[in-house]
Formats: sequence, C-alpha cells, structure tokens
Amino acid sequence: MPLPPPISVIIPAYNAATHIGEALASVAGQGGGFRLEVIVVDDGSTDATREQVAAFDLAVGTGLAPAPVAGCRDGGGPLQMRLIAQANAGPAAARNRGIRAATGELIAFLDADDRWPADRLRVQVPILAQFPRVGLVFGDCRGFDARGERALTQFETDGLDLGFWGAPVLVEDPYGKLLRNNFIPTGAVLARKDALLAVGLFDESRRLVEDLDLWLRLALHCPFAYTREVCELKRTHGANCSADRDAMALAYIEVLRDQARRVPGALRRRGLRVAPLMAFEYCLIGDRREGRGDRVGARGAYAAALRTSPSLRPLYYWLRTWLRGRDAGQAPPRGRT
Repeated sequence: MPLPPPISVIIPAYNAATHIGEALASVAGQGGGFRLEVIVVDDGSTDATREQVAAFDLAVGTGLAPAPVAGCRDGGGPLQMRLIAQANAGPAAARNRGIRAATGELIAFLDADDRWPADRLRVQVPILAQFPRVGLVFGDCRGFDARGERALTQFETDGLDLGFWGAPVLVEDPYGKLLRNNFIPTGAVLARKDALLAVGLFDESRRLVEDLDLWLRLALHCPFAYTREVCELKRTHGANCSADRDAMALAYIEVLRDQARRVPGALRRRGLRVAPLMAFEYCLIGDRREGRGDRVGARGAYAAALRTSPSLRPLYYWLRTWLRGRDAGQAPPRGRT
C-alpha cells in the first residue's frame, strides 16, 4: 500500500545559522507519526546557515540531498529533508520556491528563528480532515526571548475569543476580520497546497505584510478554521522583520489600498471601507514619530490621514504639530471608525 503524501514544512532562511537548528529540532520532534518533508530555502545567506542545516541532517540521519531521501526520527514518522539555495529574494519568494517544490498536499510554515510546540500538527491535521472545504487552519502564537516565554499568547493579548471568531472551529467572515487585524501567525498555519496555488501564492514584490495579502486572497476563496492551541513559538529579537513598526504600518496600508482596487465588490458586500483603516494607521505612524521628536514626519503622516479619510481627529493631530508646546492638551479618544 503506497504511503500517503507527506506534510511539507517550508522554512525560509536568511543568515539563520544561530537559531535554525532549534527550528529544525522542533519540527523533527512533532508527535503524531506524520510523514514530514522539510524544505529549507536558503535565501542567499552569507553565514553558516547551510552548514548548520547539513549538520542537523547528519545528526538526524535523513540523508540530505537535492531530492528527498527518506529517513526516520525517534517517536515520529518518516522524515525527509531538502535544502534549496537561491539568491536573496525575500521571504515571499523563498516560501513560494518551497511550496512549488513540495510534494505534500498540506503545507506548513516556520521561520528559521522560531519553533513549533510538540503537538502542533497533531492538533491541526484532524481539523482539515474533518472539514474538507477548509483551505487553511491556524493556531495561536506565544512569544519568547532569552528570558523565557511570554505569559499571554497573541489571541489572549488581542482578546480573540469565541465572540470574535463567531464559531468554535470555523472563522466567520475571515476576510472582513483580517482587514482589521492580521490575527494569523504564519508559523501557525497549515494549508492545502492546491488552495495556495489557486490564489497565486505570496506576492514576491512585497517584503513586509506579504502574509496578510495572501490570507486575504485565500479568505475570498475558501473557509478558514482555527484552534486555540498554541501552534507557534515566536522568537523576539532585534533582527525580527516585524521590529520596524512604521514600515509594517506602511506595508499594511498598501495591502488595504490594493484591496480597494482589486476587490471593491467584496468590500461593498460587507459594508466595509478601507479608507478609515488606512487613516488610523497613518495616525499611529504620526504618534510614533511625534513621540520620537520628529514633528515634521508626524505632520506628514497626519496629513496623509486627512487626505485618505478626512475627519476631526487627524485634523486635530495635524494642527497640534504646529503648536509651540510639546503637549497641546488632552487628545480626543482614538479608535478605528
């Protein structure tokens, strides 16, 4: 009897020699007896990333090669490893390279500096088996650093409970919810390969927020499911791409602007307007710049908010930057409208 297709685990890696061994060990330690195909896409690293991958493979004994070679791991199912090297093109291109090379019908993601809890796949695979129309299932994420794990998870911090999801397993209107909050941790995703291919994979022109762009396209294509179990342990350190909050906010604004251009009908059917969301992000950028003492930069961000969605709040903040004192009094309550 032929073996079922493996679950393909895509790990983009750029100068990840310090942590990639931990990431790989967390994949190899998955319970459930699943066949796993681990595809590390080295995105033009200049450190010892590839050597660390080879050293891990030697320790596990899978027989790393350009084509998959079967091995096994203690307490789990068969393990296959592949290493693909490419010139630096960014995480979206690296993930796409891995997806296209994958032989599995299910795709999971992990960044090279993060880890998986031991039962992550054991929790998610049955959900996709139970709901064949669901194209993506995701779980919660807990941050950690050199001092240990954070007390609260992402869902707990953001107040994402049953009232937010709308149902115990299936997410009600994931598209509308994602426009306001990218609640899907990429490293906690298990998706069907055919669903990812159907919507065009990651946009390789985006270096930030490329995950949200894909989830939005996918949310218009198929249902989403979730589990409240922690499915990713996210490392916090200075090299994280998400550390530059202004750059992330500007990238998010571009994704929203693209949605207004590409799928206005989907927005109209849900009664959604992206302009107020974009203006809110511009105001947050302005707040951060003002807090750093960059009043000219803050003024520009508030002016962008005014142009995008005119209202009294950004006008107040814009006027405040022209005043001589640092504090112009109590600001009106802030909130998305």
